[in-house]
Amino acid sequence: MRQMNLKQGSKAVALRQPKLAELVASHFRSRIVRGEIPEGASLPPEAQIMSDLGVSRAVLREAYRILEAEALVQLVGGRSGARVIPASNDSVTYIAGLVLQRNHARVRDLFETRLVIEPYVVRFLAERNDRDIVDFFAPTLSALVRLIETDAVREFTIMATHFQCALVERSGNVALTMIARTLRQLILPYHLEIATAAVPGDPDLREYCNQTITAYHRLLTLIAAGDADGAERHWREHILIISNRSIPGDEGDRLISVV
Repeated sequence: MRQMNLKQGSKAVALRQPKLAELVASHFRSRIVRGEIPEGASLPPEAQIMSDLGVSRAVLREAYRILEAEALVQLVGGRSGARVIPASNDSVTYIAGLVLQRNHARVRDLFETRLVIEPYVVRFLAERNDRDIVDFFAPTLSALVRLIETDAVREFTIMATHFQCALVERSGNVALTMIARTLRQLILPYHLEIATAAVPGDPDLREYCNQTITAYHRLLTLIAAGDADGAERHWREHILIISNRSIPGDEGDRLISVV
């Protein structure tokens, strides 16, 4: 990798020159994120890219590996090239988890972040007069009831966290939705620890799950009624209840661990 040295005052500053493969990756990265190469479409044939950009197959393959590591493409066998894959939050979650772990973030930090985002979102939905929200989530609530009736605690837990994330998605805010999906994926393992340790048929656990469904229904009713203050207050209280149950005592001080 070559460097150029430029003078900045009395000091020489080294400027790193990008490798050719990085330039090729950047070219296709820009086209993918702008939608010029849609999801499911293949990049041009290798021979065409090599001819158009004047690069070798080794350089092109390295560029493909860069794009694959960024979860933008999937390599196809042989010399068929690469195909653009749907955008996924998994890579964002993994990187976020690594950064949080390196900075010694606590599990409690994740729940406190929910307290910042979700009450704001439910207030926004209520102020927007989202009157269709009860019908929209009715199938989810019905499914949650069926899961409790069969003591499917793990499945209930997964669907419950999906409900919380779907609320944020309902706002239509793409940035908040990405953050909410990341939070869900980071928090879910701690919820599942409790679900895995649960005793099937435990009456206290069933009552807690039924209370959760009741809290969801009340939230949706408040939003549909346009009661922004009530919806925000109710959801903040619910998140605190969930937090106290999921991370009791000193459990919230556990460090986040993704690796």
